[in-house]
Amino acid sequence: GFWLPPVPLALSGANVNAGHPCLNSDASELYFVSDSTGGYGGFDIYCSKRKDGHWQAPENLGPVINGEHNELFPFLHSSGRLYFASDRIDSLGFDIYYSDYTEGDWKSPVRLEEPINTRFNDFSFICDETTENGYFSSDREGSDDIFRFYSTFPAFDGCDTMVQNEYCYTFFEK
Repeated sequence: GFWLPPVPLALSGANVNAGHPCLNSDASELYFVSDSTGGYGGFDIYCSKRKDGHWQAPENLGPVINGEHNELFPFLHSSGRLYFASDRIDSLGFDIYYSDYTEGDWKSPVRLEEPINTRFNDFSFICDETTENGYFSSDREGSDDIFRFYSTFPAFDGCDTMVQNEYCYTFFEK
């Protein structure tokens, strides 16, 4: 019925900035960004796994995800797809990317298309199970605002099942 006092996690050292935490669906992995030494750029994305009730030493997600610039605002979808914002070289400011983790490796990040990404800073993406509805932030209107996106495809709920017809055909050869 009430909040307990906050307890800092010992996931980064002194004089290190860390933020933008995100848990996976069963809260066994914590993704966050940090400017720890030994990274690939400004801010990198790290993952700490929970084992026996304790968070393990964080691991950098590696050079496929992290580049020489900044990776921020990680969001791990329940499918295992990682969404994040980056100001990598091919971006015009911050853009939203995603990467899939398959066969033990992160795949090359893919930049989301318009209207999600624009020539402005787009970041902090979250979505539902279907990936058809969600929110992101952008400065496209002059200040950082939250935008909602949703599918324009109609939802077909409560439809009758298709009736299977059992037709019989006879074919004759020439």
